[in-house]
Amino acid sequence: MTTSTRKSEAARRNGAKSKGPITIPGKLRSSRNALTHGLTAAHHFVLTNESQPEFESLYQRCLTEFPPVTETDAQLVWDLAHTRWRLSRLAALEVALLDTRMDLQEPAVHPADQAARTALAWRAEADESGALPLLNRYEARLQRVWYRTARALEQRLSTRTSKLRNEPTAA
Repeated sequence: MTTSTRKSEAARRNGAKSKGPITIPGKLRSSRNALTHGLTAAHHFVLTNESQPEFESLYQRCLTEFPPVTETDAQLVWDLAHTRWRLSRLAALEVALLDTRMDLQEPAVHPADQAARTALAWRAEADESGALPLLNRYEARLQRVWYRTARALEQRLSTRTSKLRNEPTAA
């Protein structure tokens, strides 16, 4: 039996003994174990460093713009707010990545030439970490989801409005 096989077996045996988290905070913490950036999360999408009230405000604005009539409408409005929130997170991530990269630059880059600092940071981030291309893929996907959801809501509203206009009035 190889060392890696023995380690795997020991891990399996020890894992079978675990009953998992017991306390409510432990269970909540455990539920977030696989959450890294929240860009594809279905449930935990307001991260601990983000503002739940700001998300609620965004959601209320979406409800005002697209007042739901049916459960499907309500789910589409929720999806719209959720997607917009994640798009905002992407923008914040991009800013943080570039700011951090600029802070790490050599002092030889003159601070007055902000365009050059930003260009060098962007190139280094894109070439070395691959984070910017990944963010761009997530952004493109989320924008498609957002536009499809908004279009679906607008179509549902338009169809509902045209049905109301075409209904005969009672005499």
